[in-house]
Amino acid sequence: MAKSAQSTSIKEKATEGLMNNIGVRLIIICILILFLGIPLSMVKSVTMSRVYLFDITKNEISSDWGGSQTIIAPLITVPIQFITEGRAYNSEKKIYEKITNVREELYIFLPENLNIKAEIFPEMRHRGIFNVLVHSTEVNISGNFEKPDLSFLKGNYKVLWNNAVISVGVNSSLIRGDIGIKFDNKNLAFTPGSKIDGINGISSNIDLSTGIDKTFDMSFSFSGSSDVSFAPLGKKNLFEVTSQWGHPIFRGAFRPDNPTITDDYFKAGWNIPYIARDYPQIIRNQSEINNIKYKMASVDLYNTMPIYKKAQRLADYGMMFITLTFIMMFLFERKLKQNLHYIQYAIVGLAISLFFLTTTSLSEYLGFGLAYAIASLIVIVMISLYTYAALKNKKAAVTSSLLMALLYGILYLMLSEADYALLIGTFILLITMSAIMWETRHLNSATDKK
Repeated sequence: MAKSAQSTSIKEKATEGLMNNIGVRLIIICILILFLGIPLSMVKSVTMSRVYLFDITKNEISSDWGGSQTIIAPLITVPIQFITEGRAYNSEKKIYEKITNVREELYIFLPENLNIKAEIFPEMRHRGIFNVLVHSTEVNISGNFEKPDLSFLKGNYKVLWNNAVISVGVNSSLIRGDIGIKFDNKNLAFTPGSKIDGINGISSNIDLSTGIDKTFDMSFSFSGSSDVSFAPLGKKNLFEVTSQWGHPIFRGAFRPDNPTITDDYFKAGWNIPYIARDYPQIIRNQSEINNIKYKMASVDLYNTMPIYKKAQRLADYGMMFITLTFIMMFLFERKLKQNLHYIQYAIVGLAISLFFLTTTSLSEYLGFGLAYAIASLIVIVMISLYTYAALKNKKAAVTSSLLMALLYGILYLMLSEADYALLIGTFILLITMSAIMWETRHLNSATDKK
């Protein structure tokens, strides 16, 4: 009986010694970190569901408010009749008769100078707890046409200047209010349809029998939730876009010249030469019309990062956070010569998982920055008090709270400065690895062997 009890005691001591072995502890801690990926994935799925709902709301508001706007204006379409004469055999009269064939083609003339000024007014639209960035834009388009060089036309032809049409390529469903358009200092009345295949918009009949060398000036407003694009139709193109928003995205084939961008404002200008357009001043076929659509100067307002995008990125750092916290706890063990129970490790990991969920839920009402601060404070206090209760050491509890506050502060910096996130993250890992190497430098010493 005594031998059996003694044998059991030896086994328990051996088991305890094995469980307290530093190598075994590290392996079990690593396994715990992997298992904690399960609650982290559940938190991520909740965040993803909120992102999905946000995207649905964004699409709904965008469909109501308006999407992207493409402005191709102005274009003048003129029919040209080509007259050819020939002979045809008259079987009744049994003679060849002289006949005249008339073929009509549409030619599109582009302006000599094109000046566009646009101001984009950002606005947040709210639906439930979701906020979506939209905008209203005021645009002014001015310039002039010059007499085109028609020397390339051969044979007998007639230009029907009195049947000309001026067209404005635009998504007219997004236009708000009246459109003020003057051509040769005369107001024009426009009707739906651009009368050009492949281009949506509005148009008006004009009489150019007195000449095409006219000026134009038009102003209108439209709403949207995506990019605004301008076609450089002129031989000389000067575009200017301003907005009380500090995060523009420049897309399209042309980039602005030295844009001014601050935290809450941007101003961008384009000076696009004729040679960069890749289509001629007189358009004669559909492929050249299509080329216009691929040569645009575009700008969009970028919402730096909606709260759900930030929450999604935050959850991606979950495993790193748990790992760094466990490393901190392990180093405390080494310093204090006290071992935390593995269940205590797991509880701390679950508390960290709740941090990500708490941040996401609070940010829907308080904004991401304040929600992050509150969630960080809650979790830091919880883990610090738990560390004190487990180790009975005030210094360890205070040190852990300071280290976690530093860690949460660095993570917020990584989220705010996305361009430097990799550099900051790498720097954290290098410091952590250095601390581990320093603390474990004597593992093969005689003391540790014992």
